[in-house]
Amino acid sequence: MREWFSYLMKLDELQWTVLLIALLALLMLVLPTVLFLVTEWRIRKKRLTEMFSDKALRYYYETFQYVNVSTHFSGQMTPKRKFLTEYHKLDGKENYIFPVLLLLLTASAGVFACSKIVGDWVDDLGRTGQVSEASFVYAQAVAAFCGAYCWVLYDHLEHLRRWDFTAQDVYATAHRLFIAVPIGLALGYVFTDAMSVPGAFLIGAFPTRILRTYSKQLAERFLNIDRTPVEVHSRLLLLQSVGQQHEERFNDLGYLNVTQLAWVNPLELCIRTGYEINFIFEVVSEALMWVYVPTEMEKFRRCGVRSVYEVKCIYDDLNSKHERDRMQAECVCSELQNAMGYASVDTVKYLLWMMAADPHTEFIWMAWQRGDCDETNEALQ
Repeated sequence: MREWFSYLMKLDELQWTVLLIALLALLMLVLPTVLFLVTEWRIRKKRLTEMFSDKALRYYYETFQYVNVSTHFSGQMTPKRKFLTEYHKLDGKENYIFPVLLLLLTASAGVFACSKIVGDWVDDLGRTGQVSEASFVYAQAVAAFCGAYCWVLYDHLEHLRRWDFTAQDVYATAHRLFIAVPIGLALGYVFTDAMSVPGAFLIGAFPTRILRTYSKQLAERFLNIDRTPVEVHSRLLLLQSVGQQHEERFNDLGYLNVTQLAWVNPLELCIRTGYEINFIFEVVSEALMWVYVPTEMEKFRRCGVRSVYEVKCIYDDLNSKHERDRMQAECVCSELQNAMGYASVDTVKYLLWMMAADPHTEFIWMAWQRGDCDETNEALQ
């Protein structure tokens, strides 16, 4: 400690400035994650863990985890307590400790290495009035790391704004900083000498997904690997609720087609993506409907049927004890019959029954039926 204190006392004004900038850069990098865990994480956890009734959670464990609820839950182990325990295992604050430390370690190495390089440049300029030729490569490395730092900081601020931070996002940014310099140096040689340093910075500012694609294409061209480009259209974008950003996040988690989203565990998907649970239910509802009527989705939408949730409403109204509800449901079925060109309305009703009776539809229906919840949400903290 005494040696560190004596070292700090020997620093001049410029060195102190560089040190403070480095410390500020590290603080800014971890601050969004800390703010998320202090504020938004608690709100997200409360919304998800207190949303479901015991009835819905019992059905969830029967459907998605194949649990015999009649024997599994006894004593103080209620479905809500079990779900809260599982939530902490999947997205508890302790899951962020190691990725944050890894990010801090990676960023510290890069920030202080850049600070040391800049300090050496200043010393060289003070002694000789010029910098060494090797500084040209160092400049590219510093520029590449600074570009990656800018992208990582922006990415963290975006996650903080959208409330969709996950531990995997912190791992991904640590990985992005770790590969920043080698990728920046490798791809920087495609620029002229005058543009190599700004080019390395601009390359570092690209998302990892784009850099991976560009690096692969460049390597194939350099190695004369003949690959016929295949234009791939993701079917996830066929869902009304899925945008480009959602599609990329789902793809990163391994969900590459609509069928996977249709049969996914919605609560686990909510935790893994960080998205709001109602949005996840909407995506899964649309995906389930796409599985049954992939080419007729637009016709269903024109009749006011956007997902299996609406299908469940119509099917229940067909069997309602109220005549008005039955008449309205019959009108919708007639509209669907005309839109799809079926010979009989019974075909439409059978199709609606298959979608409404799907176990995933039943769970989404239970989760959104607040009025049927007899149990009160306990404060499980």
